Amino acid sequence: MPDLQSTFAKRTPPLDALTMQPMVWYGVPAGSILILADKNHLPDGVDFELLDFYITPKYRRQGVGKAAARLAFDLHHGDWQVFELARNTPALKFWRAVISEYTNNNFQDLDDGAQQRFRN
Repeated sequence: MPDLQSTFAKRTPPLDALTMQPMVWYGVPAGSILILADKNHLPDGVDFELLDFYITPKYRRQGVGKAAARLAFDLHHGDWQVFELARNTPALKFWRAVISEYTNNNFQDLDDGAQQRFRN
């Protein structure tokens, strides 16, 4: 049996390589963003990966997610990659629209639309 602890440790970035950003909307917690910025755990040419993005259901479809994504991108300049699950149609549409607007349609759409890369 493989040493799961060792395998997990090799694949898991150190906590100081992760940025967890809570999202607050008018003083109320509305979600969170987790960003990876550890070159040892990113592919060549990528500075940041959006690992997790969560908006509480109460605040969805109100512009909170779009505003939070833009803020996260503005706080971290460089080469980004964003992934979505291929079967998550709402996420695919959301990220393609947000990134397209943010970059003025200057991004790469990879993995049949389930990954976007751009530089800001």
